Amino acid sequence: MDYLFFAILIVAVCLTVTRLPGIATRRNQAIATCGAALSIALALMIPIVYKSIDGTFERTNFTDLFAKLALFLAVNILGNQLARGLRSKKALLRIGGFQGRLVFILAFVLEMVLFAFTRTPESSPGLELYQTEPLVITYTGVAVGYIAYVCSCLLPPLVRQFKAANTKHLRTATAFLIIGFGLVIVRACLVFVGIPYPGIYDAAQGISLLSALCVITGLTVFWRVLRMYGEPAIQHQSALRDEL
Repeated sequence: MDYLFFAILIVAVCLTVTRLPGIATRRNQAIATCGAALSIALALMIPIVYKSIDGTFERTNFTDLFAKLALFLAVNILGNQLARGLRSKKALLRIGGFQGRLVFILAFVLEMVLFAFTRTPESSPGLELYQTEPLVITYTGVAVGYIAYVCSCLLPPLVRQFKAANTKHLRTATAFLIIGFGLVIVRACLVFVGIPYPGIYDAAQGISLLSALCVITGLTVFWRVLRMYGEPAIQHQSALRDEL
C-alpha cells in the first residue's frame, strides 16, 4: 500500500515539474496547478511530514483540513479540464459553472464545520485513528463525496468517447479513466458501509489509491498517444491536447 502511495506521489510531482516550462507561454497552467495541488495533498499525508506541520498548529490535525482543500482544488481543476476536453457543456456546468462552484464551496464549508466539532487529540494523517467516530466518518464522507460528485459528472461523456474512439490506444486511455472514476464512486459508498465494519477502512483506502493510479495511467496513455501519433482523428477527439 505504501509503495503505491509513494508511486502516485512521485508521478504527481513529475507531472508538475514537466509542465513548468510551458507556464511562461500560458500552456499547461491548469495541469501544472492540478499536479502541484495533488502533490501537496499527498505529501501532507506522509506521517513524518504531517506530524511536523501539525505541530505548528494549536488545533491538532488542522493539517488534514489543508490536505483536503488541496485535494479539492486538484480534483476540481482536473474535472474542469476533462469536461472541456470531452466537450461536455453539462459536465462543465456541473463542475466549473455556477452549480459546480456552489457545490465546491458548500462541500468545503461543511468540511470546516464538521472538523470544528471533531475531537482528535492525537495527530493522525487522514484521521485514521478516529475513523469509527460518526463525526469523522461524516467528515471523510463529505470529502470523498465531493470527489465522487465530480467523477459522476464525467462518466457519461467518457463512456460516449469510449464508444466513439477509433483507435485502440484512445479506447484504452478512456477505459482507465472510466475505471478510475467508477472506483471513486465505490469508495464513496464504502465510507458509510464501513461504520459497523472498521476493517473496511483499509480496503477503502486501497480502492482510493487504485482509482488514482487508474486515472493517472489513463492520462499518461492519452498523452503518449498524442505525442507518438498526432493522427487527425486522435487530435480531433482529444480534448486535453492543449493541456497535456
